[in-house]
Parts: sequence; C-alpha cells; structure tokens
Amino acid sequence: MQTIGGDQIALSAAEREELELIRSESLQQAVAYGPIWPVSAWLDYLNHLNPEHMELGLTRVRTVATRMGLYSKLEALAPTIVAVAGTNGKGSTATLIARALGKFMPTGLFTSPHLIHFNERIEIKGLPISDEALVQSLHQVVCAQLPCAPHGADAGDLVPLTYFEVVTLAAMAAFIAVRCPLIVLEVGLGGRLDSTNIFEAQVAVITSIGLDHMKILGDTTTAIAGEKAGIIKPHSTVILGANIDPAARAVILEKAQSEDASVRVEGVDFSATLAPAEMSFHYGAQTLNFSLPAVPFGCAGPALAAITTLMAQPRLQDLLPAGASAWERLVAAHDLVDAAVARTKLLGRMTVAPQEDLLYLDVAHNVPAAQHLVQHELPTHLSGLNKPWVVIGMLKDKDVEGVLATLQPHFARFFVGSLPTERGEHATRLQAALLEYGVAAADIVCADTIEEALDQALYERADASIPIVVVGSFVTVAAAWHYLSED
Repeated sequence: MQTIGGDQIALSAAEREELELIRSESLQQAVAYGPIWPVSAWLDYLNHLNPEHMELGLTRVRTVATRMGLYSKLEALAPTIVAVAGTNGKGSTATLIARALGKFMPTGLFTSPHLIHFNERIEIKGLPISDEALVQSLHQVVCAQLPCAPHGADAGDLVPLTYFEVVTLAAMAAFIAVRCPLIVLEVGLGGRLDSTNIFEAQVAVITSIGLDHMKILGDTTTAIAGEKAGIIKPHSTVILGANIDPAARAVILEKAQSEDASVRVEGVDFSATLAPAEMSFHYGAQTLNFSLPAVPFGCAGPALAAITTLMAQPRLQDLLPAGASAWERLVAAHDLVDAAVARTKLLGRMTVAPQEDLLYLDVAHNVPAAQHLVQHELPTHLSGLNKPWVVIGMLKDKDVEGVLATLQPHFARFFVGSLPTERGEHATRLQAALLEYGVAAADIVCADTIEEALDQALYERADASIPIVVVGSFVTVAAAWHYLSED
C-alpha cells in the first residue's frame, strides 16, 4: 500500500508482476548495454517503469544515492541547494531562480515533467543536459541499483526505483559531475516523501498551497501544507508565497520553528507590485525596480526573495558581485537579474503554438491554475480580441468539474478530447460537465484524441481573429505541440 495523507493506493497482482519483470530483466539490460544506448532506448526503459507509478518512502532512493557516492561527493563539493515546492508556480519559480543566478555561476536545475524533450528536465548552465551526459548519469543510477553496486560496501539486494527516483538521482549525478555550486530542485508530488527530499536544501521555497492530488496528499490545505513543509531542513531559510491560506501557513510556520529555520513571507517580509511598464520588488524597507516578468507574476516575488536570500549564502560569496549585504549584492547584480526576469518563460505557459496565429498552449490542470489563467493570462494576452475557444483534455484524478466550472464563462466554444495515458480521462466526462454548467450542446465538440479536437477547432475557425487556447495538462499540451510541429 502507498499513501501520504490521503487514500491508500494498491498495486494489482498484474502490476506487481510487471514491476518484478522490469526489476530483473530490464534493469540487467540497462546495466549491460546502457552506455551504448541512445537516449531513445533509455526513454523506452524509463517508460516501462511507468512515469505514473509511485512507491512512497525515501529508504530505497537514499540507499541508491549512497551506493552512487552522492552524499560524499556533495559533502566535498558543498553546493548550495534550493528546493522549490508548491501546488502551482514551482516550475516557473525554480527556473527564474536558476536562470538569474546562472548569470554568475554554473547552476543545475531539475524540473518535471518535460513538455517536448526529456532533456528539459535537467538543465546545466542554462541549457538542457547533453545526450552524452544524460546517458552517463542514468547508467550510474542503474548500476547502483544492483547488489554489486560500486560504492555499496554493505550492498545487499537489488534496489528497485521508480521513474522519478531514477531521474532525480541522474540529475544530481550530472550536477555533481560539472561541479555546480548552486543546484535548484523543483519538488515533485508533495515534499516530505518526494525523492528530491533526500538532499539537504539550505533554502526552501513554497510557492502556493491548493487542493490538488488530494487522494494522495490529503483533502485539506493544512494536510497538503504539512506534506510540503517536509522539505524544510534544520537552520534553513524558508520563502513562502502569497497564495497560502492562513491555516496552511500556520502549519508551515510551525514546522519551520521546529527546525529553527528563518522564514520570509510574501506580503509581510517582501512583495512585488506591478506598474504599467515595470515591476517593483520590495524587501523590508528597500525597493528595486525590474522589468515586467515573463513568468506568471505570482512567481516573481518568491523567486526574487530566494535570489536575495542566496546573495547572503557564504558558499556563493566569491561568485557574486561584491557588497556589504545581500541587498547591496542584489543591487550590484541588478542588470543581469533583470535580464532573467524579462526573458525567463517556460514552455506551456501561454506559449504561442508553432505555425499558428492566436493559438496558445497552457498546462493549467487544476483549479488554482485555471483561476490564474482566466484572471491574469487571458486578460494579458487576449485583451480586445474575440472571446476565445478552448481545446481541453484532462487527467481523471484531477478536479475535472472544478476546472471546467472555472473556465466555462470565459470561452465561447469547447473542443474536448480524451487523453491516452492510464490516468487520462475520457472526453465524455468533460462533455457531461459542460452540459451541466449550461453550455449549449452545439458549442461542445467531443473527440477521441486531443489531436482530433484541435484539428476540428482549427477547421471550424473561419475567423482567424478568434483565439484558441489548449489547456488541461502537460499531456494535452505536449500532444498539441507535437501535432502542430508535424503539420
């Protein structure tokens, strides 16, 4: 059984049998032939592990990390590690931190999931990891899973790992190999039991708390906050975004106090405000102006607070501009940080689609993300245009009805498609919810795939001034991107 704070998740007998087969035969092949495998073969191996399969607990991944010698290497390298968790905004926040400070030092960035290319998950010095480095790092991980692992003096049984655990360890191995003094880790599901949490982060950022993954994390924001607060380490610094309700914030503050961690809260210790042509960052009594952020505005304040905090990290002082305080170093670094603020934007966040006018791709997949889309992104990008159409596909474990209720008033027509993965929801559930919310049947097109739904939307859009937005999940947006790129 697997659980964090929600329902138990059990593997069926067939799933366990398949997993055992992967653990024995596929792992042996990866160890034997991995060094000469192309990345495509490694992706086949990882996909057989199933990106959606979870086995909670940190003992297994810690064991393999020890066998790989990661802890001893980290002790010798002594990098500063930043962990970024949250219901929404963590990818953009982590990326902005890494891109800004990457102007001054080699920086490693781990995010997930990828949208177009797997290598997007592991970024070194501002670029996706090379195929050669990726293969080498993945092979290190699978070799350490075996009982005869090189660093495992007390190595016992084969240690099974999930897709995400393998990739997390490969990312850290890659960062160590190029001696990154700064490593930024986007935390996956929850925090306390996420595989990234086996590493000690000096700075923890929690961007937001909302209701998502409730079957696993729990069905209240306080339960979810408890899981995300698990990334807080002793004597670390904690940055809290504004989108955390008071009860959830209290849970995090209690955890921070128990770990003797210092805390900076958006709206209390720092904030960001928008003007027509710039953004002002307020840190205590001090203010510094920056360009309008390319990431969602809600991510900019926590990212800049984390950047300011990192300016005071003793391990990084020789790599940063000189100054008597963290704020003075931020002022000295302003122009390069500002360039990152203005240019850092992740794929799939109101991204303009390839080869199409007024077609946008956004990975909004839960109610808070849908609210951000309609309250901020649509007015920013589509102001003065015709009411948009939406192409949408969702995962069945999301709040499908809640997302559609949020989106429904803001779109004129709905093209719903089924998603192909095990977690993918059938389009008929989306269709039924939209009908329940009063959308006319003539304004809903139900398709078997996202590609078909998108194709129909483009075919019916006689007026090229009608915007189309593709939303619902990374799976939805990736399918649309690949379809448009091949067209």
